Amino acid sequence: MSPRLQRLGTAGLFALALGSLLLTGWATWRLVRHPNAGVTWSHVTGLIEAVDPAGPAAGRLHPGERLLAIDGLAPSQALFYPDKVPGDSVTFLVQRNGESHAVAVKLIQPSAVEIAGRLSPLLVALVFWSVGVILLAFNVSLLSVLYFLFCQMSAAVLASGAASPIGPFLAVQLFNGLLWWLGPLSIHLHLYFEGWSTIR
Repeated sequence: MSPRLQRLGTAGLFALALGSLLLTGWATWRLVRHPNAGVTWSHVTGLIEAVDPAGPAAGRLHPGERLLAIDGLAPSQALFYPDKVPGDSVTFLVQRNGESHAVAVKLIQPSAVEIAGRLSPLLVALVFWSVGVILLAFNVSLLSVLYFLFCQMSAAVLASGAASPIGPFLAVQLFNGLLWWLGPLSIHLHLYFEGWSTIR
């Protein structure tokens, strides 16, 4: 490969790293700003899994109740009340003792503990991102490029996965698409992993 093509290829890889970093930054911005109702539920079954005793839904919603709708949307489509800000109200339609009840909950700003929990996958994503970039900065070979791609894709999977519950739907599609590629890439990387000590 000519030096010019090699430089273009390296620039492309670092552009990919920049894209992965921007995705992580965007996910961080979304997660920090997203309001909190103090309730979590299964998007598959609609069952309420937990209610924060210090949150705005405490005493109004209860674990084990089934969510029928959130502001008129099915729980699987509501994506954690998108486009809402702290101070807005969300109406949860729940099934309680065989009857439907509408419960209005006022959203609040997430606490520091809540934000830290939301951002924990992104800290892991930054570790993957940093390892991949540092390796590629000091060594460009087939194995280092494969490991770089694995790290960047892992970071992107973690970032898009953390953002996917709150939308937009593009984040869900990106997360699912990246998961399809991460497995084959991991296998491909391990086919060359035996030569790790001979990276040049």
